[in-house]
Amino acid sequence: MSLVDGFARIISLLGGTLLVRAVDAAGDSAMDETNDAVRVNVVAGSAGGVTHIDDAAFTPATDDIVPAGGMFDDTAPDSVDEGDAGVVRMSANRNLYVRIRDNAGNERGLNVDANGAIAVTGSTGGVTHIDDAAFTVAVDDIVPAAGMFDDTLPDSVDEGDAGVVRMSANRNLYVRVRDNAGNERGLNIDASGRAQVDASGVAVPVTDNASTLSVDDGAGSLTIDGSVSITGAVDTELPVAAALGDATVNPTTPLAGAALELFNGTTWDRVRGDITNGVDVDVTRMAALVASTANIGDVDVLTLPALVAGTANIGDVDVLTLPALVAGTANIGDVDIVTMPNVTLAAGTNTNEVVGDVAHDAVAAGNPVLTCGVGETMADSAPGNRASTDGDAVRHAVDLDGTSYVHPHGPQTWSYHENSSAALTDTSVHAAPGVGLSLYVTDIICSTGAATALNIFFEEGVTTVLGPYYLEAVAGRGIALHLQTPKKITANTALTVTTSAAIAHGIDITGYTAAG
Repeated sequence: MSLVDGFARIISLLGGTLLVRAVDAAGDSAMDETNDAVRVNVVAGSAGGVTHIDDAAFTPATDDIVPAGGMFDDTAPDSVDEGDAGVVRMSANRNLYVRIRDNAGNERGLNVDANGAIAVTGSTGGVTHIDDAAFTVAVDDIVPAAGMFDDTLPDSVDEGDAGVVRMSANRNLYVRVRDNAGNERGLNIDASGRAQVDASGVAVPVTDNASTLSVDDGAGSLTIDGSVSITGAVDTELPVAAALGDATVNPTTPLAGAALELFNGTTWDRVRGDITNGVDVDVTRMAALVASTANIGDVDVLTLPALVAGTANIGDVDVLTLPALVAGTANIGDVDIVTMPNVTLAAGTNTNEVVGDVAHDAVAAGNPVLTCGVGETMADSAPGNRASTDGDAVRHAVDLDGTSYVHPHGPQTWSYHENSSAALTDTSVHAAPGVGLSLYVTDIICSTGAATALNIFFEEGVTTVLGPYYLEAVAGRGIALHLQTPKKITANTALTVTTSAAIAHGIDITGYTAAG
């Protein structure tokens, strides 16, 4: 086929020629006469690549994309000329090669080590700051400083060299003190973090540190060689020596000396006494008792509220007319508790009220002292009488007729459950409960799931204490025992179970632990 004036020439097998012209809907030729080719416009990505208009919006999940490819060309890579299109390079692992292009148009490669870290040269990268310029906190950048752990054979640097500073294995920077002569000196630091000072043969100047001088004897003794001269006044914080006297005011400074004084409400006076009698106690200075009152010293019992007639209040107690004490006894007068009045307290909400008693089978008159329970109805709700934890005090519960709710077993209950097809031999139902305690069995349930005969029995040690119970060879046969009188196992002895056949079965045992 060839083109002639926009027509496609087709030479038939019979030697004839047929000219055909291909045009589009507008009548324009679909032929490329220069290249003897047919113009092709790709309208769908599924048949011949994907096109997209330059600088046009892209709709995710709707517009088509074309996967990008590259060429592995590491042996003798070829460059392209200005304006050429080219295939990008990739590694043998299909990783695309990428290089950074600086502002001058140079292509630069990064040095990346085996750990994925990029090598950085500090002279042109990182953070810089102008020398002797202000630094703005929380705004300007900083560069963390690093050091090298080099304790085995540390190397020195030459004049004018730059170098890495040394640090310890704990990343602590090494610092030495440099004296005025240029010598590097190290400090001796003890385990408490204190620097050791050697003052042997060297006069150590001591300043008063703003008029205060503190000396530590190091938990030992302080030795002063030679004489000590003090210029100026010495503040011992003690008053000037003087004779002790009466009417001493409250001291404002520490008081040294055996000054035994008592405060009289205004001033301090010396305690008086003599060698024979010791300290003088003047009982004549106590306030006189008022006649016919119960005041002892300054205790005023006269302003108590007036007594209410017919109450159990004890009236005025006359301590002045009590009989004399009997020699050799500790009795203070005669207290008559036989003829005390029988007082009836009024009913009420007084929390301290304790009123009377009632004989058995007698009418409960008045307010007798009784023990009772808290009424609880039987309902599917938490009872108001429920305690929060073991050991709490709990009121006993009764129904609204006054009948107590009672469990037929102790509070320490336990259960055993078995569901298998294995034969059981001395399988533990419950371990020994401990010294002074026994296991009590209340319920036994056992059923089989196969048409095989089975018997089951329970032992304490090698002694059978329950059973054996026999089930005939019928699937679904079972036994359910509720012991009205619980079976007691020997004190501090474990309980085991044994079955005769390896067939499907279910076993449930319940009981409780109690003293006995």
